Amino acid sequence: MENGQELINSYDLLFIVEHPKYNEIYNQLKQAGAIIASGSSIEISLDSKSILISIDPNRIKDMDLAWPANLSYRTEEEINFQYFNIAELPAYPEPLEQIEPTKIIITDFHPDTKFKQDWELEEVNFSYSVFLRNVVKSIIGTSKRNVWLSRYSAELAGVVDQYISGFLFGRQIDFEDKSNVMRLRNQQLFDFVVTEVRRQIMKFIENIKSNDVVEAQWAKLSNFKEMKVRMERSITTKKCLYPFIDFPYKGGFERQFTEDQLDNDSMVDSYVKLNQYLHGFSITYLNSRGYPVPYYPDFIVKTKEFMLIVETKSEKDAQNDIDVKSKAIAAEQKCREFSKIKTTPPEPIIQPKQWKYILLPQDIYKEMEGQSLRAIISKCESNLALIKMKREN
Repeated sequence: MENGQELINSYDLLFIVEHPKYNEIYNQLKQAGAIIASGSSIEISLDSKSILISIDPNRIKDMDLAWPANLSYRTEEEINFQYFNIAELPAYPEPLEQIEPTKIIITDFHPDTKFKQDWELEEVNFSYSVFLRNVVKSIIGTSKRNVWLSRYSAELAGVVDQYISGFLFGRQIDFEDKSNVMRLRNQQLFDFVVTEVRRQIMKFIENIKSNDVVEAQWAKLSNFKEMKVRMERSITTKKCLYPFIDFPYKGGFERQFTEDQLDNDSMVDSYVKLNQYLHGFSITYLNSRGYPVPYYPDFIVKTKEFMLIVETKSEKDAQNDIDVKSKAIAAEQKCREFSKIKTTPPEPIIQPKQWKYILLPQDIYKEMEGQSLRAIISKCESNLALIKMKREN
């Protein structure tokens, strides 16, 4: 105004007027965690009606949550050697007492003098544990196909130990007795044990189902320390890291659900109203034209039993919008993948492993007004199954 320039927006006017009432509002916002910017609104990159709200550090311990940002997949064989039947391994054709240690003879021969001398190489470090270790190494071998078995070396050593000490010779053998140990220095015996155990192990593995392992890189809500909020559309929160969150112009249903259920239902530990530009959480789905596009859900909710991805919709959209079904199918599949994730969220976050997708139509919410979130979830799950069945027909 002083320079004869046109005002950019109403916030510029408020700063210029400096009315005591405005200062009181700003002080209240600061106490609530807001950051009040100064200077041109163009320079601070906020729109004319938004301010930056910081997370409440006192809420992080109890209300922080995480979601998978990137997923990776691999196949893993889960082997439980408790089910390996050692009794199916064959006995050795000779009793232990008749086995002689294999001798390693070294000959020193000098052609000029015709001098020849033989001596036996003794393995002074040979022991029962050395024998077990060598058998396991030979069972695994050097083939790339079997190298993954090396992570089960301890379990394989246990199998070999039980086989040799209790089954190989038809009776229990005490390998604390060094004379018994020395009889294991026999190449034919060694080869027999390796061959038979390997054959039975491979047969055992063939009957084991492989598991698809999902691993994730996690995004922590507390890492998104500030969020733009339009205060005239905001509410004060109880169970969210952000002390204020806002809603779209026609977001009355989302607002009601947040105030009545998310902030006041005992089932809810914490939640976040997702901002697609800040949090970036999305699920890819095929739209009605067949193109893969990102879908940005409304909420992530943490309970003691499971994590919820919640989408609120009008009755009309929930029943008639074909993309709503496509989004739900993609989100349910993503929740199944999330529930299989082997990697845990970053410490100190503790949250349930299972994820669920909830499509909440407005008519169902009105019908169940005053009921618990658990009852609403159950109704929504049945309704979504019905929606998918109708559209398939």
